[in-house]
Amino acid sequence: MCADSIAAFLAVGIEPCELGAAVTSLGSTLAVKLLSSARVDDSATGVYSHRLGDTWLVGEALDKSPCRCTW
Repeated sequence: MCADSIAAFLAVGIEPCELGAAVTSLGSTLAVKLLSSARVDDSATGVYSHRLGDTWLVGEALDKSPCRCTW
């Protein structure tokens, strides 16, 4: 499965070496995806990761309430 936010990240064309690059996308939720060398999952804040080659797409969907993401 490819979520809209992952598709948006891939459509931007960020290279795998661009660690720290981030993309936001707006659909039914506002999603943030950041390219990272490390997996980050935190159920308390809703942060989760998807594998992308040798890197990770770390992100959060902001659909319930405003929050402050600290990377």
